[in-house]
Formats: sequence, structure tokens, C-alpha cells
Amino acid sequence: MKKGNSDLTGYLDAPMAEIVRVLEAAGRESTDRVYLERVGSLVVDRTLDLLRGAARSQIIDERVDLDRFLSSDVVGEIKHNHPDVFGGWAALSDLLAEAARRSDPPAADTILKGSQGLGYRLLEFLAERGAPMARAEIRERLNLSESHLSHLLRDLSEADLVVRDRRGREAMIDLGPVGREVVRRALAPAWIDIVVQRVERLREGDAEHVDAEVLDLELRAAGAPSRLVSHRLAVILASMPTERANAGESVWEEEMSSRVGTLSRPVRRAA
Repeated sequence: MKKGNSDLTGYLDAPMAEIVRVLEAAGRESTDRVYLERVGSLVVDRTLDLLRGAARSQIIDERVDLDRFLSSDVVGEIKHNHPDVFGGWAALSDLLAEAARRSDPPAADTILKGSQGLGYRLLEFLAERGAPMARAEIRERLNLSESHLSHLLRDLSEADLVVRDRRGREAMIDLGPVGREVVRRALAPAWIDIVVQRVERLREGDAEHVDAEVLDLELRAAGAPSRLVSHRLAVILASMPTERANAGESVWEEEMSSRVGTLSRPVRRAA
């Protein structure tokens, strides 16, 4: 778009990705304040449209497009020469971020899926550690550039998936309230802990016999994904041998493997 072309009506209903391209062209052509403000009015109008009635997932996507522009090299000179113009654009990004942050679980899922699996991996790291992790360690484990990590952490923190803190000179990252719920619901549900603890006690020869119906109810209360899953697991775990002293460890391991394999077979419920 040339500076002399004052017709912006074709962008009034355009998504943020198209508006950003106009802003980038304007930033390269001129640093005139009036011109930049006029082109930037497209961002104001688009932000208001999104806040009036867009789905949260759309707000998240278009806010990401705006943030990429705000962190680009093109904006550097504008930020230096006209910090208030840049500040206005950044404030609009903050408004969209707040709208996205006040989100339901599907919006958090959208953010996680949009991070190419990196968000889920970070939540898994934090859940496994059970304590805050240093930002530098996260960057190393995810093998990300500094700018990529900054974008990821900003998106996750604005959705309350993670929280950021500083201890001295070191930035620390921990699970946020929404992140803890994602871990509980999807990454490390409580019913998995019941299964793991039962198997570990069986391996150690320290498990007492448990009735399958009791175990079924316990797994369902802990959030097993379905009655079929809880029933099959309960039948298998209840039928595993509780002692290995007489049989020897290799026989015990073979018997357990055979019984676990029945999980994929149909299980007939008692009438």
C-alpha cells in the first residue's frame, strides 16, 4: 500500500493477519505520526469487533498475529520515534489478551494445540518436577530460541496455564490454576495414580487382595474416562497375583504381563 493511497475501506472487515500486513508496509514506507495513526485505526476497529462478539479461539489467533507484528523489526523505529503510538497498539493487544485469559477450558486447549505440542510438554515438565522450573532450563529442554520461548510463555501465562516469578536474577515458571486443571484432567489424572500404585505394590509383593467391584468404584471416583475402562482395569488388577515369593520373580512377571494383555479383549460383566 502506497502512502498516497488513502482508501482503507477494503480492510474494514479484514482479519488481523491482513491488517498487520498493511501496518508492516506502512512502517517500512513512513514514520509520519499522522499516517501511522490513520493506518493503525484499523487495529482499533478490528479489536473492537473481536471484543464485541468473536469466539475466544478467534481472539486468541488474531491477537497472536498482532503480537508478532509488535515484536517485529519493522516496529523498532516506530517504537523509538512514537512510543505513544506503539503503546496504543500494545494496549489493544493487552485487551485481546485479557479477553483470551478469561477463557473456558476449550480456549486453553486452543492455546496448547496452537503451540505445536510445546505447551503440553512444558506442563508435563512442571507436573513431573512438582515445583517451579528455571526459565533457562525450560529453554534448554524445549530447545527453543529466546523469542520463541517468550511468545510461548506469554501465551501460556495469559491463559493462567503457567505463572511466572523471579527469584533473584532467575526467572521461575510454575503451573498456573488452569495448568493444574489440565494436568489433573488430561496429563496426570488421579485414576492413573491408583493403577500405578497398585502395580508397584504388586511388584513389591506388598499388596493385599482387592475386590474388583471396590476397585472399579475407586477408579470411577478418581475420574476414569469411562465405566468400561474402570471395569477392565479393576478386573485385571484384582486378578493379579499378590505374592511372588513362592513362584519366583520371573514367573510372577510373566503372569502379570499375560493378565495386562487381556485389557484389549472384551470383558463380560456379571449379570
